[in-house]
Amino acid sequence: MSQDHVNCIDCLHFDLRAAPAMAKQGYGVCGKDGRSGRYESATFNRTCRMFEAGPPENSQKRRAWFEAEQKRFTEKIMGAA
Repeated sequence: MSQDHVNCIDCLHFDLRAAPAMAKQGYGVCGKDGRSGRYESATFNRTCRMFEAGPPENSQKRRAWFEAEQKRFTEKIMGAA
């Protein structure tokens, strides 16, 4: 993935654990941002000069967790319909 087109979920500085409720909705905290109360989308395609690819296994674990959360959410709302 080039620096022109990145996802925060693949970045070394991205943290899903800092705000668990927001993480379930697909948002996390950028460790390089420094502002409180600001959340970044895990999967939005963006350009970021601070992006630093993390270990591939971290990315895989994050994506698997995120996909499982999305599936649970979808099942929950579809069951309520």
